[in-house]
Amino acid sequence: YIVANGVIIGAGKILHFLEIGIIDKANYLTAEIFVYLSRVIRYLHTGMLNYNIIGMLLGILVLIALLLSLGG
Repeated sequence: YIVANGVIIGAGKILHFLEIGIIDKANYLTAEIFVYLSRVIRYLHTGMLNYNIIGMLLGILVLIALLLSLGG
């Protein structure tokens, strides 16, 4: 009976640690990262179409340069 209660209490503590300490923490951290990134992107977004097109073209050129430099 004493051993069984010890195992049950230990399993409960391990479950609490895994559930709250790791899984929930990772979930909240992921949410915080996406909130931060959305704020940064919202700040950088001008709403002007020509700036957006220039940014896309520059991104495509950088991507092509990276692919060519890496042997693509």
